[in-house]
Amino acid sequence: MSGINASRERIDIIRNVWSSEDQGRRSKTTIRCNRLVLPLRNKDGDQSTVIRGKSLTATLHMGMAVMEAFRNSGTVNEEAVVASYANAWRESLSQYDTMVMKGNWIAVYVNGIPTFSTAESPDMDMIERLAAGGNVTESLLDEAAERFSGSGEEVHFSYDTQLAVRLTNHEKFVKCAILERNLVNEGTMSFQVARRPKVRGTIVETMALAVKIIEASTLVRQHGLFRKKEREQPGESAKQAREMMDIIKGRVSELSTAIRVVVTGGQIQFWPEEPKFVIN
Repeated sequence: MSGINASRERIDIIRNVWSSEDQGRRSKTTIRCNRLVLPLRNKDGDQSTVIRGKSLTATLHMGMAVMEAFRNSGTVNEEAVVASYANAWRESLSQYDTMVMKGNWIAVYVNGIPTFSTAESPDMDMIERLAAGGNVTESLLDEAAERFSGSGEEVHFSYDTQLAVRLTNHEKFVKCAILERNLVNEGTMSFQVARRPKVRGTIVETMALAVKIIEASTLVRQHGLFRKKEREQPGESAKQAREMMDIIKGRVSELSTAIRVVVTGGQIQFWPEEPKFVIN
C-alpha cells in the first residue's frame, strides 16, 4: 500500500422532473461527507475499501479498524470482521460526538458493495457501486446519470472534492500531511513516524496520531464558537454553552496528553512544528 487519501466531498444531485401534468419540477440532493480509500489486496484479488462518514475523525477511525482487521484476518468483509466495525464505530464516538454531532454516520464499501453502514443512502450506494472502489469523478457521474434517472427525469451532478489527509508509505517512515486551516497559518502541516524494527502497523499508528490532532483542532475551534454563544445569548443558552465548553476542554486535555505520550515514545518529526492545543 503506497498511499492513502482522505478527502472532503460535496455531491449535488439535481433532478429535473417533467410530466404532462406540470411544467417541470426541480429537486436537489446534497451529499456532504468525507471519503477514505484503502487500496487493499489479498489472495482473492483487490479488496478496495472505501469508508464514508460525516465526521473526518470518525472516517479515519473506521479506516484504522478496517486495516487492523485486514492485517489480522486477511479479509475485510467476513461476518465476524464486519461485526467488529460496529464495535469500532461505538468506540470512536466521544461524549462531544454523542451530544453535539447529531446525525453522525459511517459507511464501509468493499469493491463498491455496501458492507457496513449506520445510515441508509441509496444515492451514495449507487455512486460507490459505480466507482467500485476507485475514484469518484464528475465525468464518471455524468456518464452514469441515466442510472439515477426515473421516468420523466433528467439528472445532473455537481461534484467538488478537497484532499484532507494523505498518508504515504516510505521504507523507513510513514508520512502524513493534514490540510487543515486551523492547525497552522500555512494551512498544511505534516509529520512522519519512523518505522521500528519488528513492529507492524506503523501506518495505523500514524493515522491514529492524525485522528487525535484533527479532533483536537476541531474541538478548539468549536470551543471558540461556544464561547461566542455564551457572550451573545444569555440565560439557558449561555448555560448550555458553558457545559459544552467544559466537555470540550476536558476532551482537548485528554487528546493533548495522548499526543504528547505518542510523540515522546516514538521518533516523530513535525513540519512546520508540533501543534499545541490549549484552552484557557
